Amino acid sequence: MPRSLISGRPERLIRVKALHHRHKKFSRHLMPSSVQEDDVKQETSSVRCTVLLIADPLVRFALKQLLRTAGEVVVVGEVLAEQAVAAVRQLSPDIALIDARRVDEDLSEFLRRLGTAAPMTKAIVLSEDDFRDGVVRVAGAGGWGYLPREVCEQQLARDVRLVAGGKAVMECAIAHDEFAMLGQLSPVPARDATTVALSQKEGSVIQAMAEGQTDSQIAKQLGVSTPTVKTHVRSILRKTHSRNRAAAIATAFRGGILR
Repeated sequence: MPRSLISGRPERLIRVKALHHRHKKFSRHLMPSSVQEDDVKQETSSVRCTVLLIADPLVRFALKQLLRTAGEVVVVGEVLAEQAVAAVRQLSPDIALIDARRVDEDLSEFLRRLGTAAPMTKAIVLSEDDFRDGVVRVAGAGGWGYLPREVCEQQLARDVRLVAGGKAVMECAIAHDEFAMLGQLSPVPARDATTVALSQKEGSVIQAMAEGQTDSQIAKQLGVSTPTVKTHVRSILRKTHSRNRAAAIATAFRGGILR
């Protein structure tokens, strides 16, 4: 069973099953259909990156254990949140891996200060906060990734390499401009006042999209053809006034269609 990060109680390590945690519904929904698994493997296989750990000592130890099998990842520094700005300015790491629970100030402001100190450093945040609103805050502040603290060993190493290679991550690889676009949304309650009206079939399609399924997988699940699925997707994009699937899914979460 994969090793995981330190959970709510800092005195012990917990073990969790990969991809079976409380954020599962939002975990793989922004993988574009054009990004295939072979592409991800190719992108993560040759990227070597430096990482600064921003957390308390116990969490830093757990993070190092999770990253130790990733030969391309080198931990170049370990600091507390109050030392982070000086550290990124001095070290200019590729990645700043941040435990949000140990950031005393506003997380968005903290990320902006890191970005000002080291513009080339990409921030990945580990958090237990509400996943939807957390993504909005991190993306809006220039972050490159938002993951649950219970992330497993293989996923953390993979996502660090993906971000170093120019992808944003939310437990899946997406284009950074799509991730940044989420930052333009304001954190809102689970059900927005304006709910998009989707048909029952369209609701099933966007739910499957949120689970990371491809058009062909959705077609097989619903017992329809792939072109029919694509027609439903186009209708969903039109009804949600979205430029792409990422925005449509974000709108569906905001409107309470997806939970």
